[in-house]
Amino acid sequence: MRRFLVASLAFLAISLVRPVRSEGERSPEPVPGWGTFVDPDGDCKAQVSPEGFVIEVPESLHDFWLGQKDPTRRLNAPRVTRMVKGDFRARVRVVGDMVPGPALPGADILPVISAGLYVWDRGNLILRWERSLVDDPDRGLMLELAPKYDVGHIRLVEWKSTQDAAYRDAPALWLQLERKGPRFTTSLSLDGQTWHSTSEVFTIFPDEVEVGILVVNGSARPLTVGFQKLHIGQD
Repeated sequence: MRRFLVASLAFLAISLVRPVRSEGERSPEPVPGWGTFVDPDGDCKAQVSPEGFVIEVPESLHDFWLGQKDPTRRLNAPRVTRMVKGDFRARVRVVGDMVPGPALPGADILPVISAGLYVWDRGNLILRWERSLVDDPDRGLMLELAPKYDVGHIRLVEWKSTQDAAYRDAPALWLQLERKGPRFTTSLSLDGQTWHSTSEVFTIFPDEVEVGILVVNGSARPLTVGFQKLHIGQD
């Protein structure tokens, strides 16, 4: 039996900015040092600079979940991707004022926004470890502390969150995702030095997977997120 142990944009005062994508363009575009930028709907914008990578998402649903009821929105989140074989460690700093906007008209989900790391087998398996914030009308603004591991439309991890302002309201948050065979571990940090383990997930991913960064917008407000110091490797 498999175990699922689920235990500002000041930086974006960017000089030497190079636009990567403008509206209406859909074909993937290589971004040196990052991977390949993919914008399925062609409505997002991206910029790269010496300081990092910025993705802007409009105020409409951009998701990365096969359980999304609208099939046109299941895998339309903008992302930067590369293929990786075997064990690896992925790490990134996520920067921005991340507060969800109002609920999307007709949406069956709470307002939620997220940005961070993901793994995909380009089929039915997705693992996301993100700086993810949910605005619950009863409980308030919450930061999710568990990764999302999806097999098709089924989510196989236990949801947990925190309202600790040190993490929830931080201007930037480091995320780390490490693979060793079927086992993935997740951790987060405020400074990139002191890491706090959050979860351990046992998966059925193949040896070669797609790995990268992505932005999900599930609220009726445009979302701009910056990424810094992306590392994906075996060290």
